[in-house]
Amino acid sequence: AVYGPWGCGRCTKCQQGKENYCLNAARLGINPPGLGNPGAIAEYMIVDDPRHLMPLGDLDPVKTVPLTDAGLTPYHAIKRSLPKL
Repeated sequence: AVYGPWGCGRCTKCQQGKENYCLNAARLGINPPGLGNPGAIAEYMIVDDPRHLMPLGDLDPVKTVPLTDAGLTPYHAIKRSLPKL
């Protein structure tokens, strides 16, 4: 599977694992597939760095693909809200 938010990989946000908040993405013209550039639903794609690849293990990609978007959106909202509950 390909990790969606791509960043420069060098700034403080990227080093913290928060590439979706990359401080240099706009300046460097980084547009990940599906987040500015077409191609995220393609059968094959070119990935610029191995750090964007995630092993699937035993997961069936057809059954688990919704987790990459529809599942993670509420997950992140709940995770950020837990300290306030």
